[in-house]
Amino acid sequence: MARQSTSFTKPNNEWLKAHVESEEYTSKSELGNNLIRQACEQQK
Repeated sequence: MARQSTSFTKPNNEWLKAHVESEEYTSKSELGNNLIRQACEQQK
């Protein structure tokens, strides 16, 4: 898997952290990949 560094605004980072801390996702990377998959599906 390719590595990528991404910067987030403070509100977006807090939102990502909250979802990881709730154990809905194991990492911000997992959540980000899921959001991208969802966006791709919506474009189809």
